[in-house]
Amino acid sequence: MKMKRFGVVIAIVALVAAFAVIGCVSTGGGKGSNDERYTVDLSTLPAIRNTQPFAQIHDQLMIDLSGLPIDVSQFRRVTIRLRAFDARNNIITGWNANGVSRLILDTTGYTQGTNEARFKNLGGNVALMEVNTGFEGLGAISSNEGVLMGIRSKPAALGLLIENNSNEVRFIEITEITFHNGTAKAPEIRPIGDLGAFELLLRDNFQYGAGYQGQIRGFNLLGGARLAANETYTLKMTYTASRDLEQPLRFGFVDTSGNGWRPLSYRQPTGSEMPDVTVPASRANQEVTHTVTITLLLNAGGSSPAANTLIVETGGAGTRGRANSGERGAVSINFTEFVLTKVE
Repeated sequence: MKMKRFGVVIAIVALVAAFAVIGCVSTGGGKGSNDERYTVDLSTLPAIRNTQPFAQIHDQLMIDLSGLPIDVSQFRRVTIRLRAFDARNNIITGWNANGVSRLILDTTGYTQGTNEARFKNLGGNVALMEVNTGFEGLGAISSNEGVLMGIRSKPAALGLLIENNSNEVRFIEITEITFHNGTAKAPEIRPIGDLGAFELLLRDNFQYGAGYQGQIRGFNLLGGARLAANETYTLKMTYTASRDLEQPLRFGFVDTSGNGWRPLSYRQPTGSEMPDVTVPASRANQEVTHTVTITLLLNAGGSSPAANTLIVETGGAGTRGRANSGERGAVSINFTEFVLTKVE
């Protein structure tokens, strides 16, 4: 199946609560230890999302960071995480949800607009330019290790400029900005295949079929392994759905590295494009614990996460582009346990 490319607060208290500090932050000019990190409280920023939809590729969102009460030059790295939405406010996944991030040292005189040429050749005024910013966590800048910055002294008026790189992306929302020297947060060490707790949004796929879809991929899913024919995996999971499911939840492996996707663990007979590994439909917020077995029929085209993707689908009616709320809208699957194991 193809996926669409997816009250009043006292001022001094507000200042103290404006930013969350994790670890000890050095006040000197030198770089601190690897344990030092500083996470911005996004609720205190003037804006973290564009209010008007982008009209074209290269439209921009400027995040004003000039009010930070710290000197970010004491840090070496930054982690930035974002989400992208289409015109109907659906979260967009996949590599079509990407853009360019720039840390601007002095944003004085910047006027919000669509002409990104003004910020292409700023020389020393650009402390960081990351062309591979994946809005669903697919780029290095969104990892715990983040990317290196080139900030040697306290910026005059720091700003984060996000450039849209896809016609499908109409809104961009910042979900985290952490300055650090080692990692954005202490990494949680889990065995390969154990993804722990996370939320997966199944957005509508009414452009291509009748149902809702989500994708799970990344290094920790398979440890960089390439799926091969005749391999068998068990998936033990515990989850709740945000609304009643109209049809069973279905699971399958696909290769999404080409144009559309290629099923790896199921075939597509005439009139059916759904994976055949299912879990019965559940009610809203009903906890489900289930183990399924998935056997590969074909080899993945490579070892990239895109070529080794686990899809989660459910059938159902609804209105294309409906927000994640209400009957027959997009549905979130909230996993509290997710363990994928290869059967030897």
